[in-house]
Amino acid sequence: MLNTIEGFELSPQQKHLWLLQQNNSAYQVQLAISITGNLDVAILKSAFDKLINKYEILRTRFHKIPNFKFPIQCICDRPHIYWQEIDLTSLAWEQQQDRITELFEAKKNYYFNLQSEIVMRCHLLSISPQQHTLILTLPALCADSKTLNNLVQEISNFYSQTAHYDVNESPIQYAQFSAWQNEIIAETDIGREYWQEHHIDKFLSFKLPLENQTAVKSEFQPQSLAIQLCPDIVAQIKAFAQECKTSTSEFLLTCFAILLSRLTQQPDIVIAVLFDGRSHESLQSAFGLFAKYLPIHFHLENDYNFYQALQAIAQSSTEVHARQDYFSWEQIFPELENIEECPSLFCFEFEQLQPDYPNNGILLAIAQKYVCFEPFKIKLSCLEQADTITTEFHYNSTLFSADSIAILADQFQTLLTNIIHQSNIVISQLPLLSPIEKQLLINWNNTQTEYSQDKCIHQLFAAQVEQTPDKIAVVFQDQQLTYRELNSQANQLAHYLQALGVTADVPVGIYLERSLDMVVGLLAILKAGGAYVPLDPTYPQERLAFMLADTQISVLLTYKKLVEGITQDALHIICLDKDRELIKSQNSENLANQVTADNLAYIIYTSGSTGKPKGISLAHRPLINLLQWHNSTLLTGVRTLQFASLSFDASFHEIFATWLSGGTLFIVSEELRVDVIKLGKYISAHSIEKVIIPVVVLQQLAEFVGDFGVAPLHIEMFPHLQEITTTGEQLQITKHIINFFKALKHCSLHNHYGPSETHVVTALKLSSNPDEWSYHPPIGTPIANTQIHILDSRLNPVPIGVIGELYIGGVSLARGYLNRPDLTNERFIPDPFSKETGSRLYKTGDLARYLLDGNIDYLGRIDHQVKVRGFRIELGEIEAVLNQHPDVNKAVVLAQPDTTNQQRLIAYIVSNQALQEATNDFYSFLQQKLPEYMIPSAFIFLKSLPLTSNGKIDRQALLNINLDDYLFKANFIAPRTAAEKVIANIWKQTLGVNQIGIYDNFFALGGHSLLATQVFFKLNKIFQVELSLSQLFETPTVAGLLEVITQQLGGGDVVENIAQILLEIQQFSPEEVREMLDK
Repeated sequence: MLNTIEGFELSPQQKHLWLLQQNNSAYQVQLAISITGNLDVAILKSAFDKLINKYEILRTRFHKIPNFKFPIQCICDRPHIYWQEIDLTSLAWEQQQDRITELFEAKKNYYFNLQSEIVMRCHLLSISPQQHTLILTLPALCADSKTLNNLVQEISNFYSQTAHYDVNESPIQYAQFSAWQNEIIAETDIGREYWQEHHIDKFLSFKLPLENQTAVKSEFQPQSLAIQLCPDIVAQIKAFAQECKTSTSEFLLTCFAILLSRLTQQPDIVIAVLFDGRSHESLQSAFGLFAKYLPIHFHLENDYNFYQALQAIAQSSTEVHARQDYFSWEQIFPELENIEECPSLFCFEFEQLQPDYPNNGILLAIAQKYVCFEPFKIKLSCLEQADTITTEFHYNSTLFSADSIAILADQFQTLLTNIIHQSNIVISQLPLLSPIEKQLLINWNNTQTEYSQDKCIHQLFAAQVEQTPDKIAVVFQDQQLTYRELNSQANQLAHYLQALGVTADVPVGIYLERSLDMVVGLLAILKAGGAYVPLDPTYPQERLAFMLADTQISVLLTYKKLVEGITQDALHIICLDKDRELIKSQNSENLANQVTADNLAYIIYTSGSTGKPKGISLAHRPLINLLQWHNSTLLTGVRTLQFASLSFDASFHEIFATWLSGGTLFIVSEELRVDVIKLGKYISAHSIEKVIIPVVVLQQLAEFVGDFGVAPLHIEMFPHLQEITTTGEQLQITKHIINFFKALKHCSLHNHYGPSETHVVTALKLSSNPDEWSYHPPIGTPIANTQIHILDSRLNPVPIGVIGELYIGGVSLARGYLNRPDLTNERFIPDPFSKETGSRLYKTGDLARYLLDGNIDYLGRIDHQVKVRGFRIELGEIEAVLNQHPDVNKAVVLAQPDTTNQQRLIAYIVSNQALQEATNDFYSFLQQKLPEYMIPSAFIFLKSLPLTSNGKIDRQALLNINLDDYLFKANFIAPRTAAEKVIANIWKQTLGVNQIGIYDNFFALGGHSLLATQVFFKLNKIFQVELSLSQLFETPTVAGLLEVITQQLGGGDVVENIAQILLEIQQFSPEEVREMLDK
């Protein structure tokens, strides 16, 4: 017998738990015992006294020792037991059950004073003279599930005092076990070698789809959901397990592993499986914390069938079972200083519940059990009793909601059923969608709504003209048109176009700068029956020539000054300035044409992976659906900004959503589009009420809004702004955006999503409290008559929360890609979910998942397509063009976030050219072939491109390259004067580049016009000058800008003095600066 006066070292299990349970009362052990019969309470209390005297762990206290990490276990000689009797006999049966449940749950959170308090608390509840419930609560340091079973057996024995039971037998005490465990772990490396060899730590970080992705490490708050499987399923499980020559436990563990692998889409997962820790027969009846969750690495290939998965699970489990005595968490995380950093686990446990314990006129039965001694994300407890199996999904409520666990439980049951009936198919194809999920997906896609499906855009516009003929329709600078005037001018041009042969599906080019003529021409093309094709005057000649040839445009609207850039033969060019009088002579009445809703409205070009852009053909019907959805759900009939380039489909949305609701469209000049400060002032000056802008523009606008007199913009400038919609790229909620909308309480923020092949298909209005907005808000729910499917590679719907590819169905789809039937057939596929003949789905290439509330979470691209400043870009197109350069051996283009978290393009090139010469050469070469937004902002020159083990280009290795190590080191000249240092410091802050030379190119370092606005605001404020963006394009270096500033201020001495003062001020603390100002 061990000396009970001395202290004993904690066991490895206790040490781990001791660190976990600091300031957390979740780690408890509870037992509810149902007692039926004539109970003698005095004998029952006496049985407990004997029990506590027999087992030292039940009278153990834990004494802390100064400067020691762990306490010691000390055994009390004369313990007393906490005993409370509660009479519920006066309550109705339902009230009694509620009170028992309430007490059981409340005691889960009881905080034990382990240094001075007895470790067992007993509450005896009297339900009737023949029925009692005994609730026992212990700290998890002292007991596990097997201990609770042993405890009930011992109480039964002591209560009956049966003749064959020896009350004086000396059992193995827990302190003995603890010493043995510490000894074998200290003296052998068996466990350490095994778990380190299997790299358990690498596979502990995966998350389930419905897990709170943004949750920080917080208190462990366990909750549970219990579901009893139906008897038929239980019988089938047992029969199937027997057929597979395995246990029910192994069968259920394999199903759980498959479920986690499928949901996380990972072949390697780790599940902590409960082992009882009683590897020796003599330990079976012992009391204490023997059990432990052992992390097991399971590898499940997608092409495994269930039998192969079962075999893999069994093999790994057997290996771990043989090593259970040699495990401690310190072997996996030897350098872990803070136990809170230890990752939470997915746990599994299986228990065959003990039968009732009949005894001397009373019957004891375990009614409820709660055991928690390891933190978990989710713990699946499978409890088998006779012909029933109860699955208890325990979960950390800081990571999962009750609804998400209910869905998980449904998925598990669905998987069980499908495994039993389809065990030969590969596990990656086993259906997971439960009937509840299937119905939810159907409900979320039930978007059928009436709309003018047989009308065309120009017909609805004509109807609006009848309603608001004299209202201002469009404004550009000092020019404006009423609806009547706009309609009349468009009719005149349309008659002229019809005379030239423009009719249904005939493409007509618009090669115009931003102006009233631009939108008049667009409307006229639709009225004539044609489809407009935007041709941006800033595009390179080679790109324009391809678009003209691809569309076979025969008529082009332009200005005389732009004609020189057009070389296409057999092209009828209408110069709206030169031919204005001829056009004015045409009939101004509305036209008749044979156009239907199935005819084309426009062809817009987007980036293509072949090196050539691809034309997307959209008909009237999907656009009418979009506009009528918009005007039934969003702000209408108001003053609306026209910001987007005509080459971007958002321009159509801005223009016609405004015109079909009687609003006024304000077209901003190109100068304002690239200068956010001027744009903000324009919005204020013209009382703009509604804007649709790219995310980056919203971010810049919000950043420039601040205190009056300090920031260039202030919130009081926008009293009329009621609605802002972002589109084109993923919305990111910055602190500036939050502050902007908190101050602008009357303005709502909307997030729209939709590729050019469908236009807008989902929408989200963010809640009224900006502090609750997530950094990446969802993209919302489908708009009217649109379906969103998130599918796996076999076009099966994935479960809610699981990542899949986003497919779009319904009326929103484009006709396809112009002259590209192969690509059209690849991306526009038959809709397997629709009963309508000819229905199609568009395969977006976007990754997404459904959230529990039906909103869709956008998660990026599958391929190498990116969004930069709102434009969708195929990186392959830039690479294809770069690789055409004779001095490029190999080029790869990737997108990386800049300091504002916006994507910028980086080109990685293997070339023989000198660094600076090559950069300028490649930049000029790309300018001739690609739009400005597709030109990389930095060129990184390498001797060779890194490769993966299978010989492919290692793109991740390229992303890990430190750009500062490669940008312009060859001809680097550091700033020398105070003025040069001030300008360079501003560049550093804006561009996020650590080293700036005075001849480094602003744009080659990652700059663009929106970042330039930030730079110029600071320079203008510091030096009191008026710099324009055009000056940066002309002299994009520190040295060049300094020369411009010097000229404006009339001498270098003035500039240098200002800069020197600023540098000196920056050396002082804020307190010192205030003191100087006070003096």
